Amino acid sequence: MHASSTCNERFVNHYLNSVLANNVGSSLSLGTHQSALMAYFNWLDYMEIAPRLDLRIYRKTRQSMAEKSQKQNYIQYVSKFWRMELLTACETLGEKLMMRMGYEVGLRTSELMGLRVSGKYDLCDLFAQLGNTDFDHIQQFSYWLEGRYTKGSKSRWIYFDRELLIDMKRYYDTEHQWLIDQTGHVDSSFFLRTDQRFAGTGIGAEQASRVFRKRAEQAGLNRLLSFHDLRHTFATELFHAELAGPDGRETRSESAALIVVAQRLGHTFGTDGQAPSVTTRYIRMRLQMIEMEGMA
Repeated sequence: MHASSTCNERFVNHYLNSVLANNVGSSLSLGTHQSALMAYFNWLDYMEIAPRLDLRIYRKTRQSMAEKSQKQNYIQYVSKFWRMELLTACETLGEKLMMRMGYEVGLRTSELMGLRVSGKYDLCDLFAQLGNTDFDHIQQFSYWLEGRYTKGSKSRWIYFDRELLIDMKRYYDTEHQWLIDQTGHVDSSFFLRTDQRFAGTGIGAEQASRVFRKRAEQAGLNRLLSFHDLRHTFATELFHAELAGPDGRETRSESAALIVVAQRLGHTFGTDGQAPSVTTRYIRMRLQMIEMEGMA
């Protein structure tokens, strides 16, 4: 303790994120230690004994603490850091887009089969809008997902941000077209299989889950996580966005925000018109997200 005033910022942050994080039982406890250390080193600065230190709990530490929480086996939210690690592990643009469909659009793995490039509901119509100046002001493009591809056979609108749609078109023009040229198959599925035996044919209901398991293991994600947790991640962030205004203050009621989430996920509403109980989990998950992302 007599030499604590000589500790530098790097040393104390290492102690906070590596030593203490491995010896305390929760993020709350770690946060309490962080506050105590900050108070002590602020006092040293005030007394002109040592300079003020910037003490931070790193994002990876928050994720690790959340994963070992004794309150539940794991949190069904994939942080932004681990999403980037997951995408980095993907080997093709098609694989990356499958993962993004989970956390940017909220699709189930089986619902990826509902993305079509021919027929009544055609993604090519949206691709054409990207090159039309009449649509330059549009940042979110809607697509009608047919009920035959959804759980409960309930059709619904899904939405692609412009950036995502641009990458979807790039996949369609490159990897998708290459598979067609190489195999001679004509398939209306947007996502095509790449394995030798079935190359060029539409993906199956579990394809995205298989890709997730393989790439998540390579990226070092929690082994308990699944592709479906990307959908939970989408819903959690949507709930947060609907609840909070541009300045971060809550501007809508939780019930109103949950209705939007339920609609986007395709959940069935009760006779009272309220979001079903399965949707209310995102109230708790939003708090977990705020903790994991260091947004508090």
